[in-house]
Amino acid sequence: MNNIASTVRGFVGATIIAGSALVAQAANAATFTLTACTGSNCPGEVEEQKVFLNGQTGTSVTGQVGSQNGTPTVLFTSTDTLEEAQGYAQIGVGTNSFSNLKISVPGYTFGDLLFSVQGVGRGSFTATGTFGDATTFSQSGLLDNSNDRFIALATSLPFVSLSLIAEGTLFKSVRQFELSTLAPIPSPVPLPGAALLMLTGLGGLVGAGAWRRHRQTGTAAVA
Repeated sequence: MNNIASTVRGFVGATIIAGSALVAQAANAATFTLTACTGSNCPGEVEEQKVFLNGQTGTSVTGQVGSQNGTPTVLFTSTDTLEEAQGYAQIGVGTNSFSNLKISVPGYTFGDLLFSVQGVGRGSFTATGTFGDATTFSQSGLLDNSNDRFIALATSLPFVSLSLIAEGTLFKSVRQFELSTLAPIPSPVPLPGAALLMLTGLGGLVGAGAWRRHRQTGTAAVA
């Protein structure tokens, strides 16, 4: 009985801590800044690692962090066909234009992403970040036929992915990707509903133990 009670107290404490963490996380709304870079450095960049593309064609292509054979793998997806040059290079080769691009590192989060964009014509693009708490946040940037450099910098929670959507024109290329602060995606915290269900089950165990003890006491008295 004491062991069960200790287990219940420990679980209640862990549930309260987990719930507090969820509340604190919700209070820190996930956002990011999108800034055009000037000169040789972008504001906020720290220990960036270059992404080396694998020279593939399709709606899903990949690159490697740090070197052509590095890890982890960076995934680029689109509803359009993508064509990438190999190396620290670009997605969008020749006349292969595209309207959207999603960048992620499966199994990892990242703190920022540097990239350069070039449009077929003049327009804009929207960058939408998805974060570890499944929320999203969007920023916009100008897009023209020059090779403009941007940094998307997470401010509270790290990115799970960053999606770019061209508006008023198409992307001619997106190139020279760099990212930093890679971290494995942690195991999810149990949801409050699941925690309540587990508490209910533990409460049932405690009640069953008390009932058995009472039954045994009553049986002994009758005897």
